[in-house]
Amino acid sequence: MAVTAVSWELYEMFEAFLKEKDELIAEWTPEPLVPDTPPDHHALHPRVITSKVGKTMVVDGRSCLNLASHNYLSLAEESQAQEASLAGLRKYGVGSCGPRGFFGTVDIHLELESRLAEFMDVEEACLYSYGFSTMSSAIPSYAKQGDIIFVWSKEIDLMCATLENAIGSFGGFCCGTSFVVDHQRLSGLGYCFSASLPPLQASVSMWAIDHLTNHPEILVTLRRNCLLMHEKLKGVPQLRLGGDDVSAIKHLYVAGERPRDVCDRLLDQLVQKAWEEGVVLTRSRYLEPPEHLTREPSIRIAVCAALTEQDIDHACSVIGRAAQAIL
Repeated sequence: MAVTAVSWELYEMFEAFLKEKDELIAEWTPEPLVPDTPPDHHALHPRVITSKVGKTMVVDGRSCLNLASHNYLSLAEESQAQEASLAGLRKYGVGSCGPRGFFGTVDIHLELESRLAEFMDVEEACLYSYGFSTMSSAIPSYAKQGDIIFVWSKEIDLMCATLENAIGSFGGFCCGTSFVVDHQRLSGLGYCFSASLPPLQASVSMWAIDHLTNHPEILVTLRRNCLLMHEKLKGVPQLRLGGDDVSAIKHLYVAGERPRDVCDRLLDQLVQKAWEEGVVLTRSRYLEPPEHLTREPSIRIAVCAALTEQDIDHACSVIGRAAQAIL
């Protein structure tokens, strides 16, 4: 009898548990994995390029002066860069199809790492196949969330950079002391587990470094263009200019105090108006909810070495007219 009573009590508890579970499930409203995206969200309406990226490019069917791409040194449109890419393609094919430690190391990877270390005047460099993964792999190689980092000197042991903007290629690299760089070959997730940089892209990067070494005047031209663009944009009263005068990146903010949503709308209209007049601009975009400090809405201007003084005058005139009409 005692066994039967205990069994019945357990059965009743189990039945109550099932009933409570069903009630909780019925009351529960699951949250979406991602929030609803409004139909006018910018990510759903990207600008489409149908030409080579360079000083000019065709955007949404219109040929435009390009102030949007990070092609600072104007190497992306160089015919010699394209020839280097084709030479790499013919020799190595289109991809490596393996991480560096699993038959993904090609001789040109080693040559490029050696050349980068020499160019940066450091002991060693290691390549990553994707620019963003360079930083996102390098930091977790040495520190994890919650770690406390003590810095006791001003010496720099590690530098990270991308090959995807000024170089006009693909991937990224870390460089510094051999002790620090070698550690990433064992613990950098992007280095250990991603397919290595396509050799044809390594060919382009090799050419670009040699080209910069032999033609340092490109940097002088870019600096001159940055200074001129900065000076011209300061003359647009409806906009506030941000960024260093020698920086290739400038930010244009709405002058005065206006609500954030109003600034967003006005800057979008200005970008559209400039495109209609043959100058392509882009808005700065951020992941706003996760950002610790929300950035002010702006238009991002990218200056390149191929721009002439006439190009800069024309672009700033278009921006000035658009700002006057909209703001």
